[in-house]
Amino acid sequence: MKNNLLTLFLSPYKKETQFLQSFEIIKNKGYGTFKTTSNFYCSENKPVEHFSAVELQICLNQLLYLYFAHLNLFDKSTFSNKETFVEQLNKNNFITEQTMHFKKPIDVSSSFQGVIEVLKSKKIKNTVFMECLYTFEMNCYGTVKVAHIIEN
Repeated sequence: MKNNLLTLFLSPYKKETQFLQSFEIIKNKGYGTFKTTSNFYCSENKPVEHFSAVELQICLNQLLYLYFAHLNLFDKSTFSNKETFVEQLNKNNFITEQTMHFKKPIDVSSSFQGVIEVLKSKKIKNTVFMECLYTFEMNCYGTVKVAHIIEN
């Protein structure tokens, strides 16, 4: 089921932006292993050789989606229909605020680790608001505030 879940959540992304390679939960933190490429926005002759804000946003989105799936925030009945699933994913989840800090470049010639955890959460009516802390290789970190709408 784990690989099926990863495949399902990466399905809305173009193949060259499916950066998340694996995901697991350990002590309420989500751990993802990533392999990125800048080929989808840079020329193949001059790829970016370090983790940039462009890759960060894609990796963070993929990390959030899998983390939320493991927290059981998604309606699993939509998992069997890819079109319905992608529609709900795009419609019911959004980042409301985000910070990012880079201490030093992260080499992307090999895979690297990303970690996420919920710092605070609050449910108001049918919406769950969460503030999460994320890090990539301890050299990139920040907070992300997310809203997740629960459909009845």
